[in-house]
Amino acid sequence: MAKRPGKTQASSARAASGAFGGAFGPSSAVAAFSAPSSPLTYVSEPPDLSAISDPNIVVLFKNLSKKDGTTKAKALEELQTYISASPGQIEDSFLDTWIAFYPRTSIDNARRVRQLAHTLHGQICASCGKRVARHMPEVVGPWLAGVYDSDKGVSKAAKDALNSVFSSPDKLASLRKRYQEPILDFCRNVIDNETPQTLSDERTASPDEIEAKYCRILAAVISLIASLLGELPREHIDKHQVTYTEVIQDGKLWKLAYYQDPAVRRATHRLLRTCLAKLPEITRSALSLIGSAYMHQALRSDQTGTSLDYSECLVSLVRFDVAVWTDNAKGSKGISRLCSFLKRGSQLGPPEFWSNVLHFFESLPLESYASTEQDCWEILKAMRAGINKKDEPRPNLTPAYREYIHVAALMADSLTKDESKRLLESSLMPIVRHHLHPSSDSSQWSLPETGSLSLIAQLLTIPIMRSVVTDSWLGLTEQLIEDMQVSLPEQAKEFDASQQAVARQGSRWASIQAALAQDHNQDEALSIDLVMEVVDSALKLLQERNGKPYGAASVVESILYEMTLRPETEKHIHAFIKDRLPELFSSPSAQYLAGILYHESSISGFPQVWETTLQNILNEKDTSIRERGLKALLASSRLPKDLSLVGKSPALKSFLLQQTKEALEGQHDWSFITTLPKQSSESITSNNATDEMLTSMINSLSLDETAPYALEGLQVLTKSNRRVVEQFMRKPEASLLLPRLLYLSESADDDTAQTATALNNLIQSNLSLSQTDDSGASQEALFRTIQNGLLDASEMSVSVETLLKIATDFHKRNEKSEAIAGLLPSMSAWEEALIPFMRILPVPGLSVTSVMKGAVHLVQSDDAASARSALSKLPRDAEGCSVAIRIAKYATGLLREVSPALSQEQMKEVFRLLALTRTLANHNVSISGANHMWSDYSPESEREMADLVSNMQALLTDWLREYPEWWLESGHSAATPLAITTMMNTLLGASGETSPSSFYNAESYSIMGSELLETHGVPHGFTEQCEQRIMSFRKDKLFLPLVATCVTYPLALSTSKVVTRYFNELVSELTTAEINTKSEEVLRKAILMNATHQALEDIEGVAKQRIIFLVKHFLPWLATDIEPATKAELFTVLSYLLPAMKDIYGDYWEQALTAITMTWSTAPELNPTSPELQYYLPLLHSSLRLFDGLSRLAAEEDANDDLVDAVKDSQKSASVGLFHILQCSKDCPDEYNQPLRVVNDIASRHITRISFDDLGELEDAYPLLFAPSQSVQQAAYGLVHRKIPSLLEHISLDAALSKTDAKLPEELISLVLEAPTTKDLEDAVWERGMPLPLRGYLLSWLLIFDHFEHASYKVKIDYLNSLKDIAALLPLLSFTFDFLGHSRGKPFDISKLDITNYDASTPSYDPLEYDTQHFLSHLYYLSLMYAPSLVKTWWLELRSRALVSSVEAWTEKFVSPHIISSSLASVSQWSAEQSDPSNPNVSTGEDNLKISVNQKAKEIRASYDIDEQTMSILIRLPDAWPLRQAEVQGISRVGVDEKKWQSWVRGCQGVITFSNNNLTDGLIAFRRNVIGAMKGQTECAICYSIISADKQLPSKRCSTCKNLFHSGCLYRWFKTSNASTCPLCRNPFNYG
Repeated sequence: MAKRPGKTQASSARAASGAFGGAFGPSSAVAAFSAPSSPLTYVSEPPDLSAISDPNIVVLFKNLSKKDGTTKAKALEELQTYISASPGQIEDSFLDTWIAFYPRTSIDNARRVRQLAHTLHGQICASCGKRVARHMPEVVGPWLAGVYDSDKGVSKAAKDALNSVFSSPDKLASLRKRYQEPILDFCRNVIDNETPQTLSDERTASPDEIEAKYCRILAAVISLIASLLGELPREHIDKHQVTYTEVIQDGKLWKLAYYQDPAVRRATHRLLRTCLAKLPEITRSALSLIGSAYMHQALRSDQTGTSLDYSECLVSLVRFDVAVWTDNAKGSKGISRLCSFLKRGSQLGPPEFWSNVLHFFESLPLESYASTEQDCWEILKAMRAGINKKDEPRPNLTPAYREYIHVAALMADSLTKDESKRLLESSLMPIVRHHLHPSSDSSQWSLPETGSLSLIAQLLTIPIMRSVVTDSWLGLTEQLIEDMQVSLPEQAKEFDASQQAVARQGSRWASIQAALAQDHNQDEALSIDLVMEVVDSALKLLQERNGKPYGAASVVESILYEMTLRPETEKHIHAFIKDRLPELFSSPSAQYLAGILYHESSISGFPQVWETTLQNILNEKDTSIRERGLKALLASSRLPKDLSLVGKSPALKSFLLQQTKEALEGQHDWSFITTLPKQSSESITSNNATDEMLTSMINSLSLDETAPYALEGLQVLTKSNRRVVEQFMRKPEASLLLPRLLYLSESADDDTAQTATALNNLIQSNLSLSQTDDSGASQEALFRTIQNGLLDASEMSVSVETLLKIATDFHKRNEKSEAIAGLLPSMSAWEEALIPFMRILPVPGLSVTSVMKGAVHLVQSDDAASARSALSKLPRDAEGCSVAIRIAKYATGLLREVSPALSQEQMKEVFRLLALTRTLANHNVSISGANHMWSDYSPESEREMADLVSNMQALLTDWLREYPEWWLESGHSAATPLAITTMMNTLLGASGETSPSSFYNAESYSIMGSELLETHGVPHGFTEQCEQRIMSFRKDKLFLPLVATCVTYPLALSTSKVVTRYFNELVSELTTAEINTKSEEVLRKAILMNATHQALEDIEGVAKQRIIFLVKHFLPWLATDIEPATKAELFTVLSYLLPAMKDIYGDYWEQALTAITMTWSTAPELNPTSPELQYYLPLLHSSLRLFDGLSRLAAEEDANDDLVDAVKDSQKSASVGLFHILQCSKDCPDEYNQPLRVVNDIASRHITRISFDDLGELEDAYPLLFAPSQSVQQAAYGLVHRKIPSLLEHISLDAALSKTDAKLPEELISLVLEAPTTKDLEDAVWERGMPLPLRGYLLSWLLIFDHFEHASYKVKIDYLNSLKDIAALLPLLSFTFDFLGHSRGKPFDISKLDITNYDASTPSYDPLEYDTQHFLSHLYYLSLMYAPSLVKTWWLELRSRALVSSVEAWTEKFVSPHIISSSLASVSQWSAEQSDPSNPNVSTGEDNLKISVNQKAKEIRASYDIDEQTMSILIRLPDAWPLRQAEVQGISRVGVDEKKWQSWVRGCQGVITFSNNNLTDGLIAFRRNVIGAMKGQTECAICYSIISADKQLPSKRCSTCKNLFHSGCLYRWFKTSNASTCPLCRNPFNYG
């Protein structure tokens, strides 16, 4: 509810009075209320909302007046929604109100409110258009100020709002030009009039929020003024010169230069620089105010965060007018303020701050700040204090000291020579002293480590400073000598620290001495003497202490490399090298002695000295000393590049090889490798030492015991000496390195694999980064590695995936390189790898799946046996892949990723070989072991190879799409034949014989040609070209090319007269052929006839009489014992000839069907290894297809009567034959035998249509449930499933008549005696569905429950007892819940499954294990339906409490609702049957039982009406029914005592429990008890009722008349009659 206006205004007035009174006194408060109210102050009259018509909008505006930021934000969001919903329909009253709210809302403390305010303002302005113009002076200031809000999101919102209204830069510029005056007035009002107390209410905002709001708007308006000055042209600024003058001359503005908020200070500093640049005249008029602010107060103020801007302002001011400093910094106070500023340092500013300090001093007259030596010293002291502050950023130190030195030099120039020397001695010389001799006492003079040398060099460029240093140099030199001499001995704990300090001191001394030596004014003799003294002292010390003080050696080395020595000094050094250096090389000074030695490598006798030094090192027995010496001598950074001594040393070579051998044996580590030269790789490799080392390491990679050591050595060598490995990789000996590394990268040992992978990547990276002239050799090494890796098929072969990754990585690094073609495998090697497989005779079963169909039977080979036996000798990799498959996998993967530029000839070869490999691989995928291109036939391998075949085909298809002119002899734009043309001609040309190679070429041609025709269609003139080929092939008797052409181009030859004529000729030739004498010719003619028929659209061009003669001629052959291949082809011929004569009557149909059924019935029993399997598959396939065709013909509406009769007569024999087919192949898995799978599928489909009555008993069908074929399993299940209902009718009848116990079929029971376990399925593959053994087991259980479903009550009980006796259900339940995840604590969620149904008649294609989970859940549901007592027994006997709870909860959630619903439905059905008067099974009185079923409450109420009273019980089913027991409660007892009533209730519950949870049995038991109790009961002769008021039966009998009376009625009779006589016979009644 809104506050009352009176209270709000009064409260605001008091607050305003308090605020202004506190700040300015009472008079200020009065002035505040008398003057016009600021648009930003919170003390203002609320806008008038009465004119707004929409009350919802009024509420939203009122919410904007609230204090809570969330409320305001929601109000702004809803206003945005309102504006978006009604664009262009904004009322003027709405606009006026918003204009009043916008300024204050745009500066709200809440960031989200400010952001939404600017966005909404832009929407309103865009919607209202020109109507906003009259309000623009009021809002343009806050709007533009929002652009400079400190929050980026708010600033962006303001900019976006401006851009939405003023869409171009010109319009924005016009806005600024037109409204300069209102903008400046707004800014001046904020600067001059606003305070933290006027902008915020102290009662609702914290002090920090009040101050932040004030600073934010203050910084924004100052930035806005600066933007006007910076962006507007001068002529537009001059129009408002008076206003700008007032702004600049406002002293309150410049006092903000030292305001506490950095944003305000920064805006002020930037405004000043803008004023100096754009309005210099006006700024000069206010220079006294500015100077006072900047040179007085600001110098002493905290400028953290704005130090750079402030320093730039100082530089700009003094450059603008130096008087701004001289007038404001007179006397010592100015220097004091300046020193105070410098002592603060950069105040977390960037390095440029110190550059501005230098510019500031350079811009001032020297006399204004450096009039005396003391002033200079104070300024430098303050500057150094600022540099040494703890919070000074480390990156600033070097620039700061650089400017410090410049300032010192600048001041020294203003003083006399003596004063300058004293100043530099006190301000700079301590830096030099500390640089040479660091100590804690002089730590304030320490230079940053990174820039110390450059700073010292800069310092020495000051002329006077050289003199200052020279004066102290003798003492510094003597101190260096003393420090060398007193350095700690080797036994001391701080030995290394002492020697390193001397080494640093000597290095710095040498650099300074070298700089001083360039000064011609220095005493040259003194310089020579000092250098010689230092060198002599160092050499003497080294000899006296046996080289242990290596700091002295470092001093000599530094002197040698820093300056040019005099001959006298060099003579001393040369003598030392020849006489003492070799024997001292085993000392800690070895590193520096090597530098001394190599610097003087031009001296006479150097080779002898070097060799002596090396020999001394090698003779050293201490390993650590030896390695240190070798590393210093051979791996020194001073080693000359042209030094050849290293490679000529036999001793070094022998040492390295011996060390390598021992390291490979694990006797020591590889640290000696670090001694090899790095810069002079040629020197060490000239004697083949490293080559032999690397070769030994590579050979050791193949041995398990030495591989880890070899990897370690290679890794150390590659990291420490990259060039050696790079040069070795260009040599033939290195060809085995990368393959063996790649092999080890796939090792089972994680450490070995990771090391090998890292090393391989490192070598590859080094090779790719090699920038030598022969970088092509590195590529060649990579290509050689890939080629060798592909051809190496062994247990240690590198995987194809790894080789492919190397190739693709190379391609990514060299996408535009012409060398990419080198990544392709060798075509000659590929073709050679295919030859062994091209010699393999194709399996006859391929005629079922191959595009060449029966042509496979034409293939002949004289060495088929030897060719197949040779396959076992072919090399194979760890995955069983031959070289051909390795190359194919690599080439396919590479060509899918890379598109190398190849010539037409190269492309032809690549894709020809790819097509041939695809054909061969597809054969091995279709029939495992067809050619053994790979030897691993695991499911994972088969899946991988199927993917490979698919990828090869996809690659070929993509390539074929690029050749629409494929059939031409040359391309449209090229004189040479296209690659596709030559490839197709090559394939067809290579198929001229009947060898296996010809067949594979023909099939590859056919596959490619079919794809071309399907992709590009039939080109014009192509039919004639095909006809010419067919005629040519016929003439030359080239059968395979002829078949290939016919089966490849049916679209082009469907209406060809040439093909039709040839088909007629074949019909004539086959009609006169004799099977007994020319069986091979009959087979060939039949194959050619089938191929030509495949090309023809129909055979209407053949006379029907010819067809009849031909059918008559060879139908008798089918009844004889001819070859399976010939019979198969003849069946295929009949499949299209018989439909062509379907209107002809005769015995052809009976003969054909007889031949088919005989073929089926006489089929031999097949096994997976039997050759007969592959020979009989084409025959069974063609006969099944023929039978299918004849069955369809017989089913047609106007079918031939003879055909219909023949089909009916053959039904029984066909049924037996089909069943025999399934039995013949029951032991043959068809998962990896596609032809067998096709045959099984067709036979299974036919079996589902036959009559099971023709099969007799089903004992032989049960074993087929475990056949290794899903189709056979489905067929067997379908047969038994359909047979069970009729079978159960006879069983139920026999059981009722003979009073014998029914039993489940023993054959079926035997299938479920051994249950699977989850452990058995660990290696099972689920990609193709449920494992067949598991599916057979579950199908067997499904058939068992089928028996329950169709059995009578007695038979069900017998079956239940049978299951109980064999205890087969318990293992099923254990496996079910183990598989469903209960044993793991993660039960499977079956909420989306319909567990009450499972269609087992068709194969399931659910993913992975989903189908199995559905199947098991359904079986559990059936178990609870038909054998709940057995399930409950299993559940109660579980030992795991967690499993008990899990099964109960899971059953309660997913299964029990279905069981309960089914049980209650059965009770309802039984109740309906009992109440049906036409039901003869219902006796008199039984219909009084009333059943009421409540599905929702899971309750059954059974009531019995007796004499207008009701006797009822309640059966309540638990949630986990039937695992939990049903509860029976007595609701209403009538006519019986409590004891009997409770016995009835318990009896009913017991019957339900012990009758397999049959609720109907419990109800029947209750009904029997009631009827039994009521039987013979008569009415009471007193009340004429059977049941008395107290619900009792008549129990008192008269001994005379024998009538019964209620005891209560009789008592009342006696009482009222005052006599104890019988009411009827009046004889005395014996009441007892």
